[in-house]
Amino acid sequence: MLRVKRFSKLLTSSPVRKYYSRIFSEESSSTVGIRTCFQAPRNYSSKKNSIYSRLPNPKSDERNARSGDALWEEENRQRRLKKQKILILGLLLTAATLGTLWYLGLTEYKEKTPPPPKKQNSSQIPNDVPYLLIGGGTASFSAFRAIKSTDPTAKVLVITNESFFPYMRPPLSKEIWFNDDKESVKKLIFKQWNGSERSLFYEPDDFYTECKDLIKAPNGGVAVARGWSVKKIDVMEKIAYLEDDYQIHYNKCLLATGATPRVSPVFQVAIGDENICDRIKLYRNIYDFEDVSDALEESKIIAIVGGGFLGSELACAMGRKREGGNMGKVLPEYLSYWTTDKVRAEGVEVKPNTEVVGVKADPKGLLLLLNNGETLTVDNVIVTVGAEPNTELAEEADLEVDPDLGGYLVNTELQARTDLYIAGDCACFYDPKLGRRRIEHHDHAVVSGRLAGENMTGARKPYYHQSMFWSDLGPDVGYEAIGIVDSTLPTVGVFAKATDKDSPKAVVAATDEGIRSTTEEVPKECDKYLSDGQKKELEQSRQQQNFPNKEEGEDFGKGIIFYLRNDIVVGIVLWNVFNRMSIARQVLKDQRKYDDLNEVAKLFNIHDEQ
Repeated sequence: MLRVKRFSKLLTSSPVRKYYSRIFSEESSSTVGIRTCFQAPRNYSSKKNSIYSRLPNPKSDERNARSGDALWEEENRQRRLKKQKILILGLLLTAATLGTLWYLGLTEYKEKTPPPPKKQNSSQIPNDVPYLLIGGGTASFSAFRAIKSTDPTAKVLVITNESFFPYMRPPLSKEIWFNDDKESVKKLIFKQWNGSERSLFYEPDDFYTECKDLIKAPNGGVAVARGWSVKKIDVMEKIAYLEDDYQIHYNKCLLATGATPRVSPVFQVAIGDENICDRIKLYRNIYDFEDVSDALEESKIIAIVGGGFLGSELACAMGRKREGGNMGKVLPEYLSYWTTDKVRAEGVEVKPNTEVVGVKADPKGLLLLLNNGETLTVDNVIVTVGAEPNTELAEEADLEVDPDLGGYLVNTELQARTDLYIAGDCACFYDPKLGRRRIEHHDHAVVSGRLAGENMTGARKPYYHQSMFWSDLGPDVGYEAIGIVDSTLPTVGVFAKATDKDSPKAVVAATDEGIRSTTEEVPKECDKYLSDGQKKELEQSRQQQNFPNKEEGEDFGKGIIFYLRNDIVVGIVLWNVFNRMSIARQVLKDQRKYDDLNEVAKLFNIHDEQ
């Protein structure tokens, strides 16, 4: 500070002020003058006897000025040359280091998911089609199969924002994690529980017609425009607008836009932090599977937030590969705790009745703050807390969305407007037996998509189907469910000892079909009357309590759980009981009050040990 003050005082003194005034007034337009001006501090810092002698001589002739300028240019050139040499040397050392590591095998090239294929020009997409399906999931696949079944020469255009042809989602959280063949997993091939291999895709690539060839195809076909999104629909004019404003006119249209993973508020904030956003994973599609699979290999600890179907399945799969309890919103409390123990047995630490209230960056990864005051340090976190229906097209198209359940409101024929149908996760339909509903399961996507496709070809069928869903905790424990399965409802469980054939692996071995909604697809009328032998066996069986006592040795090997509303059965879970869904559908259809649900459970033949 003292030097600054002294130098300021010097500049205000008469001789120096006169000198600098001359420099700025006479030399400011000249390059030499500017450089000479900046020479002053450099000369000022030289070691001289007096302060005045440290300044450049104002009486220097032109030759001295040119000499000083040349010296400055030379010094600057030498500095640039030195920096260039250092940069080149650094690059050579870096290249040599990486080459050495590669040669010694200390680094491994890891093949990443290839980027999505480049979009075809929208002009190659037909601008006028008989059938337009928006969304490339299971519901659309089921719909175009139904359309082609009724009208073999139909020309169907599918618009999907994914880069893949239609594929199955259930194996992404189940069987594909148990395939140890990395090469087949890269090709998206999974092994069913019986060991047979199957592709994740419904059809091979050559099944589909190129978009540019669809209209001219004499036998029609199905074309899939991948990587495109529809931004709005003009329902009155029957025009869909792509994201680049390309217009597609349709005769009949299906909206099967599916759902998007829900993100809780605490993780919405965390995703906005670029330092930790890459460590927070969602799980819905093929890219998510590949991303999470890579994260599993690179992580020591992964947290799964959410104990529902998806979270429990992923926990079991990941634990084996290296709410209250799990599924606490679906299963009765005692069975939820049993399921939690099953998940723990796979090497998973379970923290029931716990919420994440904060996420912070940590030198080791992520720091999760829990509502019980505990903290967890993890490498990555997978958020599986449900999904929200994709209804972004509702406002522009003047479509009604259910304020409570979400999803587009449709009539019993799955119509939202004239010639506009809705199917799958984004449809909110009226169930005559159970009221207004929205379902996010594979079987519902299959059946609602098929019915919508049939109605698009003129069938006019109502949607009365009671869709089922299933979940597998590995190859040994699984269940199927139908109706309203809500743990807040009163339940009655009837259990029996399981046998070797009572497991997901056994039922797949018997049917060679891993998608169990397929084996349960066609409802059959069931015999409501028991034979004398069945009645005798029922009398000999142990009477089940409404709330089984696990301390008495019950291991819940297999059984039937009834969910009641006003004493009427509104939901049923078949626990390790398979190929009995037709009976469950009939029980729900009857809408009866039963005095003894043990007798109803006998219809499912759970006490047969043969």
